[in-house]
Amino acid sequence: MSAAITTSPFEQAVADIDRAYASLGHTLGWRFLCVSKRVLESNPRIALITANPGGKDFPLDHPPASCENGCAYVSETWGTAKRGQHKLQKQVQHLFEALATKTKFKRGGVALMEDSLIAYYIPFRSSRLAALPRKKESLNFARSLWAPLFNQVRPKLIITIDPSAFRYFGELLQFSIPMHPPQHEAMQTGWGAYTADVSRYGEGPSGTTLVRLPHLSTFQLFARPECAPFVDAILTSACKRL
Repeated sequence: MSAAITTSPFEQAVADIDRAYASLGHTLGWRFLCVSKRVLESNPRIALITANPGGKDFPLDHPPASCENGCAYVSETWGTAKRGQHKLQKQVQHLFEALATKTKFKRGGVALMEDSLIAYYIPFRSSRLAALPRKKESLNFARSLWAPLFNQVRPKLIITIDPSAFRYFGELLQFSIPMHPPQHEAMQTGWGAYTADVSRYGEGPSGTTLVRLPHLSTFQLFARPECAPFVDAILTSACKRL
């Protein structure tokens, strides 16, 4: 009798994405992990889950499933910018440098990115999220994609930059930690009236912190000196359990 073939969470996710991409009629390509697939097996402390890949086409040198030659926010050329110099890439680099400092991670921000779960909530590409075809069905698929993945990994800090991912991961955390209502803070960003959200689920070192930042492509918080003290306060609060 032959041994059963087991499918890894990564392989299952990629197969599910590929099927949903075809069945929903998407045409601009898809992306899943912006880091190596090994991260899903390493119990990462930090996750950055962004909305969906943007753009109107998919460069052939951007691998869809995972990035085995370095984090996409450092190693890739996006648009007309030089490698790693797109405005969103630079914002995420600054974010992880700050997280490395806050958590005393001695190998620096790039190494922390490569050790963290960095991925798209909705893997299907669109020019902007509002223009995503079959948006309702695509959001439903994202929910079905991430629920089993978060049975495998449970980062201590989850950072999002869009409301849909923030709400959904909040629901997942509340379901898994039902006895403790979340502790929520709305925090000023220094960018007009725009705020960030920091929510803590569970108690003590076993808990998880969920953060929503304004989308860093539009709200380049790390490029504005006047935002610096506000961002520092947000990240200090976010990192309390790390």
